[in-house]
Amino acid sequence: MEQFFNLNNVKNTQKVCIATLYLEPNQFVWYQWLCSHKQIITWAIFMEELTTHYEDTKNNTFLAN
Repeated sequence: MEQFFNLNNVKNTQKVCIATLYLEPNQFVWYQWLCSHKQIITWAIFMEELTTHYEDTKNNTFLAN
């Protein structure tokens, strides 16, 4: 995503909105939960929460849940 954003000069304020378009249905449910628990979802917060929730640190991969 970062490469796409850089190539297309996407503003930080638009990154979360664009990224959520590519979430799987169960991931979108997680995103809705995140929105209900955080007042502001910046790109930095989104990436931190996404990594925390989906990263499989044992295998160094991301889970699709």
